[in-house]
Amino acid sequence: MSAETEPLESYFASDTLAGLIRSGLTLLKARRVRSRSEAGSRRLDFSDLGNQALYVLLIVIPAIILEGYHKVRGWLTGVPKGHPQGSWQWALHFTLREDPAHHTNETVGYYRDRPAEATDLDDLTAWVMTVIQFLWSYDDLMGVTWHEWAMLRFVTEAAQLGGLGNHNLFHRLQRQWELARPYNAPLNGTYADVRRAAFNEFITPRLEALPADLQEYVFSRYARARPGREQYQAQMSLRARLMPGRYRDTKEPLALWETYIGLIVKGHYYLINVVAHDENGDPLVYGQGGMSWPLRFEGRQPVGPSGEELIIRQDQVYRADDSTWVGYLDMAPASCVKWQLREVLRDAAHREALSPDRAVDILLAETPRRAQRRLRKLLPPKTQTALESLSRAPILINWDVLNRDRSLAELRRAHRGIGDHALVIMRTESSIIFDQS
Repeated sequence: MSAETEPLESYFASDTLAGLIRSGLTLLKARRVRSRSEAGSRRLDFSDLGNQALYVLLIVIPAIILEGYHKVRGWLTGVPKGHPQGSWQWALHFTLREDPAHHTNETVGYYRDRPAEATDLDDLTAWVMTVIQFLWSYDDLMGVTWHEWAMLRFVTEAAQLGGLGNHNLFHRLQRQWELARPYNAPLNGTYADVRRAAFNEFITPRLEALPADLQEYVFSRYARARPGREQYQAQMSLRARLMPGRYRDTKEPLALWETYIGLIVKGHYYLINVVAHDENGDPLVYGQGGMSWPLRFEGRQPVGPSGEELIIRQDQVYRADDSTWVGYLDMAPASCVKWQLREVLRDAAHREALSPDRAVDILLAETPRRAQRRLRKLLPPKTQTALESLSRAPILINWDVLNRDRSLAELRRAHRGIGDHALVIMRTESSIIFDQS
């Protein structure tokens, strides 16, 4: 969340040197429990002076030197610093990038509400289509989330400035929205659409209850903060792959037309298109009048039927020379996905299950990230090509049934990609497991 929308976070923001130092000093003081009388006293406290001096010597001074180095380096070379978004970025891309740091949780909700007549193919189709829709609309949902946080903050500030902070409409506004926020979506819409409409209905009467000058205050604050929305969406996007490096991972965005959902059956990997394709495997663009045409590429540059260069923003397609809208990419239809999954299950039925003991994917997933690039170069060219395609699947589904009696740590020792993926979904006989990177 941008510091523009969170004054307290701005004071302790990890993307600024001053905020990082303040945060560290505050945490240093919080290490020792103080009595109520001591906490309320204004007397100077020298008991932590040694720790503070050590903090300044080991943290503050090196931080100032490094900040100065990065600024001079940026001025001379034009290369931005390695972690421009703050220390959280370093923690995420370096200290938390290893396999044991991934977060795993389990749910039984699907099996509790699953229709009794559903087949294995029905179950798999439901999960794949859910994941495709989730991936398709996730960036939009993050934009909606940013909008909610920003508007709630600015409306609360305006109400306090106007002396309305204790009014029923504005008191604990964040909590009011948490209680009113929807948690499901209809079959013909996305969760982002439903949530956007619900929030507009929630926030409109509160905006209208503010005087005109305070409404203008909210809109001006929102306009200044809005550039942070795209940055937040890029930061949170799942449509990306993690490229391992020696010291940190690099998040590489994936275009919608080149994104897959990975499916694992008996240890074998299959890729399911997120975007609708024709019989030749080319993405389809739907234009005016319902006409469709295959999207072609010259290198990685998308081109139209007449060879004109195109620009693709999310699922919308424009001509590069004049930004004229020419069409849109559509989600892979459920009927095509179900047919493809039926063929996958038929193919897997005649193939031998791969043992996880010596599988290349599991060895790579459990290998330290700093060694990934070197190890992958040692693999046969055919395997490297397969791994390159697999890395374009940010979400994997392992459809092999695991034994729920085992611990989550043991269940994770299964086929679940190579560590470049945002989410791996696994199943047991009565639960669904989400392994998040």
